[in-house]
Amino acid sequence: MGEDDGKLEKAADHYNPDHPDEEYFRKLRNFQLVDPPLTTAEIRSLSGVNYVFRNTMIGIDSETRMRIRRVILDRPLAAKKPLARRK
Repeated sequence: MGEDDGKLEKAADHYNPDHPDEEYFRKLRNFQLVDPPLTTAEIRSLSGVNYVFRNTMIGIDSETRMRIRRVILDRPLAAKKPLARRK
C-alpha cells in the first residue's frame, strides 16, 4: 500500500545492458506490505473495474484508492510493515 512519485523513469534492461531505456519504472513512496493482501476479486469488487494484474503496478482512481485503503486499515489482523529499501 502506498504511492509512486509520479515520475516515469527509464533504465537499461537488467539482463542486457545493450538495450537502453528498456525498463520503465516509478520510484515508490511510503509503501507498506499488507498481510494478508487484498485478492484480485476484492479489488475488482471495491472498484467495479475488471483490472488486469499482469503488471507490477496499476493506476486507480482516487475514490477506489480510498475504498481500498479503508478496507486494509480496518482489517483487525492486517500487518502493515514498511518495505525494506534496496541497496
